[in-house]
Amino acid sequence: MDEARRTVRAAVSGEGRSEALAVAARWAVRVGLMVVLAYTVAVASPGIGTHGLPGLNLLGLLVGAAGWFGWGLLRDREGLLRLIALLVGVVGGALLVPGTSGSDVGVILVCLMVLAAASVVEPGPAGVVAVFAMAAVGIAERFWENLLPGGFAVLAAAASYLAGIVRRQRLLHIAQTEMLLVETQVAKEEQARSAALAERARIAREIHDVLAHSMGGLIVQLEAADALLETVPGADRARACVIRARGLAGEGLAETRRAIGALRGDKRSLPEFLSALVEDYQADYPDVPMSFEEPAEQSELRPEVTLALQRLGQEALTNVRRHAPGAPVTVSLAVDEEQVELVVRNGAPSEAERTTTGGGYGLIGMRERIEQLEGTLHAAAEGPGWTVRARVPRTGTEGD
Repeated sequence: MDEARRTVRAAVSGEGRSEALAVAARWAVRVGLMVVLAYTVAVASPGIGTHGLPGLNLLGLLVGAAGWFGWGLLRDREGLLRLIALLVGVVGGALLVPGTSGSDVGVILVCLMVLAAASVVEPGPAGVVAVFAMAAVGIAERFWENLLPGGFAVLAAAASYLAGIVRRQRLLHIAQTEMLLVETQVAKEEQARSAALAERARIAREIHDVLAHSMGGLIVQLEAADALLETVPGADRARACVIRARGLAGEGLAETRRAIGALRGDKRSLPEFLSALVEDYQADYPDVPMSFEEPAEQSELRPEVTLALQRLGQEALTNVRRHAPGAPVTVSLAVDEEQVELVVRNGAPSEAERTTTGGGYGLIGMRERIEQLEGTLHAAAEGPGWTVRARVPRTGTEGD
């Protein structure tokens, strides 16, 4: 959700710079404006001094700068200090009005403070700042008996307030547009996810209703054939074949049930899932050494990484059952800051290799799944057995 929000905001508002760069740019503008205003006051008559209008100009610049930069520091913070900074800036601008009637620097500073208030602060407090600003500049001009007492300054402050309100409404509209786009994108993603889950559930039902039932019926028939052959003299070889076929059918049924669970979504963590696989293998071969090494601490992994390694563990142990039945197996899972490593290693089999029609597509599918995650898969003979090692990055690339 947050990632989608950032993506849409960048697309709508054109924000391509980092937050630090944006903050630096805003401060450069603030400092630049204050430097320009101070320079204008210094070079225009009566200038800056310590007495009379020059002294008032110096005081106005100091107070105005305090309010302007204070507002910059408190702009994104709620509370009374932000409002006080705005009022201090207005006071500084009002103090500059009498001595800058030719350049109107004081009026400009007051208008900037009002515009800033109306653009960011709620309309109520911003209105207080605007009324205070109009009163302050009106009093300042009347006190010094200008030709149009308070008229120009008051109108400029009022116009700044209206401009700030318009700007604030535009910013709110942009924010609402961003939120609407984010909600639309999230809704589409949820809809697609729901459709995918519904389709996977449908496929799981079909597999369960057809293949699982067929495998279950096959096992029943093989058990019946075994019972019949038990009473037939000289049928030991035939009975051994039936027993082997029944075992293969049982394994096929177990694999079918695992596939159904995968389609419907397995909510267990990766260590829990692998531990269950090891326990199932140990139940099939209780006298065979088995070990499972897992991280000392649970680490949160990407869902696609968890799913890929779950399928890899399933396929690796299925291959052990087929090609090295009864072999000792070691499963190890290691997680660090950069990658996840899963290793399934088996020794020499204690039984003859079983006939299979796999064709090697399981290993190809595992490799493709791991490579989609920018990982690597190594499967090769090591000593008397076989080792499958997969490494997958914990975090995805920008294009994922």
